[in-house]
Amino acid sequence: MGNVVLVGLSGGVDSSAAGLLAREKWPDLPFFAIHQDLGWDDPAAEDDARAVAELIEAEITVQRTDIGEVWLERKYIPMAGMPCPASRQLKAEPAMLWAAETLGGSARWEGGSVRNPKNRSLVFDKMPEDDGLYCIGFIAGEEGRAARYRGSWPDELGQPIFPLLAAGKNKDDARAIVRRYGLSIDYGGLPRRSCQPCVHWSSKEREILRTIRPDHAERVSAVETEIGRTFDRRGPLISLPERSPFRGEQESFVYVDGVCGAWCR
Repeated sequence: MGNVVLVGLSGGVDSSAAGLLAREKWPDLPFFAIHQDLGWDDPAAEDDARAVAELIEAEITVQRTDIGEVWLERKYIPMAGMPCPASRQLKAEPAMLWAAETLGGSARWEGGSVRNPKNRSLVFDKMPEDDGLYCIGFIAGEEGRAARYRGSWPDELGQPIFPLLAAGKNKDDARAIVRRYGLSIDYGGLPRRSCQPCVHWSSKEREILRTIRPDHAERVSAVETEIGRTFDRRGPLISLPERSPFRGEQESFVYVDGVCGAWCR
């Protein structure tokens, strides 16, 4: 058995910087990466994730699902600030199955349901042959989220690691690390989320998103219309007032921190 580093790459700054730091720390270990596209991603996210995977010499797997189809199936859209009930179904569970297979094992989810996961468990048909180091892009100040990951990540899949958090790196440090490798990761002045439109977007972010990505907003609005419920109490995303974003505004955004976040950095 040997150590294998697993990296979740959303295409954003934090996960990218964490993967780069991990490669610096373990130059001789095999790296594997996963990028999950939930259908409403920034179109450039996958390319950015692939660029990082190439730099850290990681074989990358892309999982594609559509969060909109889940909302339509359930006839349910969470309001802004609510935990995302699809994060387990579309992100955490598939990522753990990928991790088990990548480490030389095989697993499946059994019992309960994705809607009611209380009695749902990860069953291993074959135990992993390698020890995993699960790399997550939490930054300084996110110790609480890191602790929750430590408690929820299965022991069979190895040990969660937090390269940025362990080194005391903040968001500016993460940006500097990415720049040092010659990467430019930018989403029109907005932070990148890996499950657009994340239900934790603040009102300001939603308004700017409406201006920068009208095609994105139209797709959101189509789901809102069919289900008869909006993501935002102010009304459909497509009808939000247009405005011109400016870079200095980004630091003042207020985010609603929910309990999702499986590979969502």
